[in-house]
Order: sequence, then C-alpha cells, then structure tokens
Amino acid sequence: MFVRAITWWLENDRPMPPRRIADRTARAASALVTEAGTWSSPVGPDRTSTA
Repeated sequence: MFVRAITWWLENDRPMPPRRIADRTARAASALVTEAGTWSSPVGPDRTSTA
C-alpha cells in the first residue's frame, strides 16, 4: 500500500506535500487494519487453533 502511494505520488509530479501523502496513506492503512479486525476467521467457528 505504501509503495503504491509513493509510486503514484512520484508518477503524478508530487501533487501534494510529502507529509500529506504520508498522513493519507497512514489513515488508509489504519482503516484497513481496523476493518480487517472485524472479519470472521477463515477457519470457521467450529474449529480451534492448535497454535
């Protein structure tokens, strides 16, 4: 995610200050992690982890 944001920023002639692209990318990553935390386990509720 971060590499794509930096690549986009560079390829588009740096349309915003570096701090702004960093803040926006960090907020997007945080939102993604928060959302992923609400997803159910791919294993399913009837199986338990042996780890």
